[in-house]
Amino acid sequence: MKRITVRKIHLVSFLVGCLALSACQKEALDANSVIDKYLPLEKRTELDRWISSEFTPYNLQVLYRWQKEHFPSGSVAIPPKTEQVKPVLEAVKMLLLNLYTQSKAGGKDFFKDKGFVRLSLLGGYELEDNGVLMRLWYPRTASNELFAFDVNAYDHRDKQSIYRLMRSIHHQFARRLIEQIPYDRDAFLAIAPKAYGSLALPPSPSEVYRRVGLSPYAHRRGFYTLYSMAGPEQEFAEIISVMLLHTAVELKAVEDVAARPIDPEDPQSVAEAAEAYRALRAKRTFVERYFKHQVGISLSRLQLLSLKQLDTYYKQHQIK
Repeated sequence: MKRITVRKIHLVSFLVGCLALSACQKEALDANSVIDKYLPLEKRTELDRWISSEFTPYNLQVLYRWQKEHFPSGSVAIPPKTEQVKPVLEAVKMLLLNLYTQSKAGGKDFFKDKGFVRLSLLGGYELEDNGVLMRLWYPRTASNELFAFDVNAYDHRDKQSIYRLMRSIHHQFARRLIEQIPYDRDAFLAIAPKAYGSLALPPSPSEVYRRVGLSPYAHRRGFYTLYSMAGPEQEFAEIISVMLLHTAVELKAVEDVAARPIDPEDPQSVAEAAEAYRALRAKRTFVERYFKHQVGISLSRLQLLSLKQLDTYYKQHQIK
């Protein structure tokens, strides 16, 4: 009995010693924190508090300070100017987040079940491996990431600048959406399976707006934009992005271009125009059906709401 008691005393003493040693080690680690040494925490600013207040309810984290570990290897991204951060985020909040959470769209809880999203702001553009400027999409990233490109050049009083920003944001969000709520890729691909992979040459700076926007070259081949021609995922997202930033009249003009043969006297040209029009209409109908049945939102209604939001944004910034 005495031997057992002694063993208990030794065991208790051993455990107490271990706890004391652990506590000392913990204190030593806290005093020389590797995180504090190499990744010092930035002091929260008024901008940080505004971001937290405005975007946390949407389950969205905003990164605007340079943190290389958040970008793919080989990235040449530059940080945005601090004074440019808020104007860009205000546009994203009003024209994307507020749009999808309207009662006539996805409702106030639309983003709550879509998972955590990180929005990173880049001062300029990134380059793809072939040297093409990435204006719509950042391919080497995680499925919960969005990027705002060329933040340092954003002008909230310029329609083209707003258009470029939101074309990219809407495209990226659409890509995330079809990852979370899958579409029937095979059925979509079957509409025009031989049309992809025929991208034009990299655009020059003077062609940026036209290339990011609608393209007659693409229309005549059954697409809304040049980037749509890269693949089915790209096109699916492009149709959504284009519809949310263009009027019904503008989209009808696209269909008219597609349906008009380059040479009305040439049977092959007539057949190509008929096929382009058919493919364009069929793919748009497919995306609208996906939105209605899988996402639970009428895309045509979302289009009207988006254009209304855009008009309100223009008026707020006195843009004619």
